Amino acid sequence: MSLKDAQWYYNQTLRGAPVIVAGGTRHMEPGIGWTD
Repeated sequence: MSLKDAQWYYNQTLRGAPVIVAGGTRHMEPGIGWTD
């Protein structure tokens, strides 16, 4: 996602809205923010 598209998306969402990221190879790591 380009920075321009990411900024638009960020401006369209509300704080606390669930976000699902699919297709990546990285897994969530404890201690890097809001994680499971």
